Amino acid sequence: PISYVTADDAPIMVYYSENDPIIPPRQAVMMCKKLKEAGVPFKEIHNPDNGHEPLPDMQAVDNWFKKYLK
Repeated sequence: PISYVTADDAPIMVYYSENDPIIPPRQAVMMCKKLKEAGVPFKEIHNPDNGHEPLPDMQAVDNWFKKYLK
């Protein structure tokens, strides 16, 4: 949760959609803001057309893992 974000957190990918019926997109936006303020590396991927189970951009996911999982 956003209240536990600290500078020593692991890098995170935040993937969200405008049409998610379960988690409001503003929560993802708030999380990204908090991660940025704390200096935590993160990648924000916003897909406005999907629902709660969006199919992520697999190239972005692959690049993310290549960068942070060595």
